[in-house]
Amino acid sequence: MTPATYRAAVLDAGAVELVTLPLREPGPGELLVRVRACALCTWEVRTFTGSEPAARPLLGGHEIAGEVAAVGAGVLGGFGVGDRVAVWRMAACGSCRSCHEGGQCRARAAAVVDTGTAWGPQGLAEYLTVPAYQAFPVADHLDFAVAALVEPLSCVLRSVDRAGLDFGDDALVFGAGFMGVLHARVARLRGARVLVAEPDAGRRGLAPGLTFDPAEPGFADRVRDLTGGGPSAVFVTGGGAATLRAGLEVVAERGRVVAFAASYPPENLALAPNSLHHREAALVGTVGQSAAEFHRAAQLLTKRVLDLSDLISAVYPLTEVDEAIRYASDGAMFRVVVTMDGP
Repeated sequence: MTPATYRAAVLDAGAVELVTLPLREPGPGELLVRVRACALCTWEVRTFTGSEPAARPLLGGHEIAGEVAAVGAGVLGGFGVGDRVAVWRMAACGSCRSCHEGGQCRARAAAVVDTGTAWGPQGLAEYLTVPAYQAFPVADHLDFAVAALVEPLSCVLRSVDRAGLDFGDDALVFGAGFMGVLHARVARLRGARVLVAEPDAGRRGLAPGLTFDPAEPGFADRVRDLTGGGPSAVFVTGGGAATLRAGLEVVAERGRVVAFAASYPPENLALAPNSLHHREAALVGTVGQSAAEFHRAAQLLTKRVLDLSDLISAVYPLTEVDEAIRYASDGAMFRVVVTMDGP
């Protein structure tokens, strides 16, 4: 039997509060998910530090795993109470051009809960009512904290797709944080040789593949020499405009530089059009994921093709969500996960 109320975390600049909200039973086509784990993204960190320009206060958390607690009328897909799921908190109209082409819906924004005083995807909560299409089954053997990483993994799958990587290509990843290491692992799955550029020695030591300090003199020449003219794909997972320029400097002819990370505060990027023109290089952007990419990510973890358990830096209970966000804000190496049932 489900409770009448549940707890959820509300984030503001420098503040985190646990609030109690009334529980809504699922309507037609909906599932009630008992959230078991939610990983902290840079969105939550930026909201807490005050650098995120989106409206606050925020019902944070969109990297979500849990189990089905109740099934609304008319739900298809064979969902049953107790099924483990990863939750895709993107809305999809199903009728716009982007939905038809398997992309991200452009007619509707990310799915949010709005209490009138706070809004957001609300994964940092004990329960969440969602449309059934947002629930993706995962295996019972998969720890909930790891299942919460389906969402960031799906973002990386989209990014690597945008680069058009092929077997035997060289891929250069700028940044060896959580998303950078995910890029390196997925690029290896695609048959690429991976190079990682990271200024922090500690992070370099944990990165897979060949590692470089991009601040060292001759960095670009070393990469070009090693790759026979430059990597086919460059992924920028942090560093802003300066790192994008470094990627464009080193990428191979007909290669692609993928702008994966947003820049806060926003910056302008000065480009040399002739360099892109003569080398036929491309600069492409990527954000989020489609339902198809989320499904592929869930399958990669369910089928044990990838194991991401070592990329969890710390686990906190919901009652210590403020400490969890502070720890993540202080530069945790990889993902910090909040669980609803204790660490």
